[in-house]
Amino acid sequence: VGDFAPGEKAKVILSVGRFFGAGGHSKRHDTLIEAFKQMVAKNPKDLAGWELHVAGNRGTRPVDAEYYAGLERAAAGAPVMLHPDLPFADLQELYARAAIYWHASGYGQDERKNPVKFEHFGITTVEAMAPGCVPVVINRGGQPELVTAGVNGALWETLDELAERTAEIIADDVTRERLAARAVVSAERFSEERFRDRLLELVATLAPA
Repeated sequence: VGDFAPGEKAKVILSVGRFFGAGGHSKRHDTLIEAFKQMVAKNPKDLAGWELHVAGNRGTRPVDAEYYAGLERAAAGAPVMLHPDLPFADLQELYARAAIYWHASGYGQDERKNPVKFEHFGITTVEAMAPGCVPVVINRGGQPELVTAGVNGALWETLDELAERTAEIIADDVTRERLAARAVVSAERFSEERFRDRLLELVATLAPA
């Protein structure tokens, strides 16, 4: 988390995850793009100037290329920007500018039948929280262990809830700033320093008396 710092926030919703097609660990960028397009269509005034940015490395399989081409078609003509294979410095800048972070891994899947389809932890969510992106993430897998609704972000079960929670945060600058500040503090739980200190504490308990 020490690699990420808040910048001047813009009207940017960000999602970060590898572009994997069928058979891979899909981040459901397709679902997020459609959800954002519907939000803009229903509330063009409230969403004026807002953009969805989607970043990630592209997979190497033909099915991955097909999946990415589908995302390009879906984003065409909409305020949706794709950032394939983005250099790390550019990703840092994108995190710094983004006001809201979206995550949807596992959407539409059964946790008991396909637990691997869900995010077991959520590194990108923590990366986004560190520079003050407000996380609006699916209430599945490891995401609810990182995000507490109303405290440092928002959780959703359905796409309608995703749109509602996001619209509420967009409409209320005070709430957005409060959640962003708490997100930064929450991300510090996963800093290198915290891991080192905790590891040393555990090792100390193993030392002979």
